[in-house]
Amino acid sequence: MKNDLDLIKIAEQEFTLHGGIHNLDHGISHWHRVKELGRYLAKYTGADTKVTDYFAYFHDMKRENEGHDPYHGLRAAQLIYKLHDGGELDLSKMQWIQLTIACIFHCLPEDESKDITIKTCYDADRLDLWRVGVTPDPSLLNTAKAKEPESIEFAMKLYENWKK
Repeated sequence: MKNDLDLIKIAEQEFTLHGGIHNLDHGISHWHRVKELGRYLAKYTGADTKVTDYFAYFHDMKRENEGHDPYHGLRAAQLIYKLHDGGELDLSKMQWIQLTIACIFHCLPEDESKDITIKTCYDADRLDLWRVGVTPDPSLLNTAKAKEPESIEFAMKLYENWKK
């Protein structure tokens, strides 16, 4: 697996939003929190943490703006395909499929995957809505663990600690 530094190098080349990877809404601090939230949830859901870790870094990497950008997940999946095809990502076929699907559909709250790893990816991202002043809505979360008040509170405290 690529380590965080390798993924950050990729992000420095690929992420073009204002502020680069240090963009507050969709940059590296968000990605680190999504990674931590994915690992937190995976302890309870059994999700594949290799996929949730990659998702954390790739899901917003190809955003073109801060607002409505419905194809940023698809562009991220295209980058994943290119890197995987080039041998730069150490993923099994199943992991590659999970990661690609999670990236493509993560911004569609109505998407309901049956795959626990994909659900965990979605929830790890949605639990970090605190960064844009939004309290995560349990009805838009996918896993029982993410819907628990203690998980929403964990995410809030994680964000508050990052703000400091």
